[in-house]
Amino acid sequence: MAKQVKRRLQRQLTKLEQQLRDSAHRDRAVHKVRVQMKKLRALLQLMRPVLTESDYEAGNEAAKQLADSLAGSRDAKVMLDTLARLFGDYGHRELRQRLETPLVHYYRQQRRKPIATESLLDNLQRQYQKLPLKRFDAETVQLALERSYGRGRRQWKLLQLELDDTRLHNWRKSVKRLLYQMELLLPEPCRRDRGDLKRLGLLLGQLHDLHMLRDLLQQQRILVWQDDLPTVNALIRQREAALLADAWPLARKLYRRPVKAFSRRMMALWRRG
Repeated sequence: MAKQVKRRLQRQLTKLEQQLRDSAHRDRAVHKVRVQMKKLRALLQLMRPVLTESDYEAGNEAAKQLADSLAGSRDAKVMLDTLARLFGDYGHRELRQRLETPLVHYYRQQRRKPIATESLLDNLQRQYQKLPLKRFDAETVQLALERSYGRGRRQWKLLQLELDDTRLHNWRKSVKRLLYQMELLLPEPCRRDRGDLKRLGLLLGQLHDLHMLRDLLQQQRILVWQDDLPTVNALIRQREAALLADAWPLARKLYRRPVKAFSRRMMALWRRG
């Protein structure tokens, strides 16, 4: 298990280095790098039971710093894409054009900012390559999967009691983390479970993007026609309801198993695979 994880960790670092070569001027490359950071942090969560707190914090912070250095241009592009999806569904061409003007300006500002990644990448590679993996075994993996799945299951149950943006955002991160962990550990045996997790993650991601768009328009309201805000907020609420209606049945399916039953099933699949 330790050798397998070490190989996959090295593969992730190699991919990251290749992607960063193209990240300065390509939106798709920036997106891939940020996804790679989330995968590395998900892998770090798997290893957490055998790491010291300082090793875990150093690795997590190194990945977070590199991802944050690319956040501005990526978030700006996401806002434009979210606006296009929103009005692609509901029309309002003139309203869309008016809202796009400040967002395009914000996007261009972010694209002009230099991206200093070389030192951040060196630091990240240093932190991850020194991680002690000899004690990493199947029992550690099972415990980490239980924590990831259990956290997402608890967050989903709390959302049934009270819908809250912060809780939704944290649940989205838990869903994504579990997906990346299963991709790293179980690339073939869990294809169906991973497909459901991926769909749920996409729905929650679009929901998060909607909330980011709403908050950005509120923050930049001086650049937006005030009569437009009630209309766009109503459209956002309408789209939010549609996304949640699709997300809840998937969540019920994914979180139907108790935590121990889920982890035992995953480990059995891993051993067979």
